[in-house]
Amino acid sequence: MGPVRACSGRRRHARLGHASAEATAFEQAVVAFPEIVACHMVSGEVDYLLEVVVPDLDHYRSFLLSKLLELSIVREVRSNVAIQTLKAGAVLPLDHLRAPAA
Repeated sequence: MGPVRACSGRRRHARLGHASAEATAFEQAVVAFPEIVACHMVSGEVDYLLEVVVPDLDHYRSFLLSKLLELSIVREVRSNVAIQTLKAGAVLPLDHLRAPAA
């Protein structure tokens, strides 16, 4: 079995905004955790979408229990585990952002 790729939606405690000291501490922890390869602040039911890569489900469980859920601001985690990756690492189609030739 290859590495486990999981996306975790994380809901934080109600606060007056994303700029609280706890939110800043959360963001610093996310950057420091090597298991998290991407983090996005998103709108909707959760505040952040984390992409986590670990060797197996036991490691994912350990990561959740000993790291992510230990952060005081984390209220809830919803996980989705990739069963199969059909496409990853594609080049972004950003040609439309180039300045027109003069």
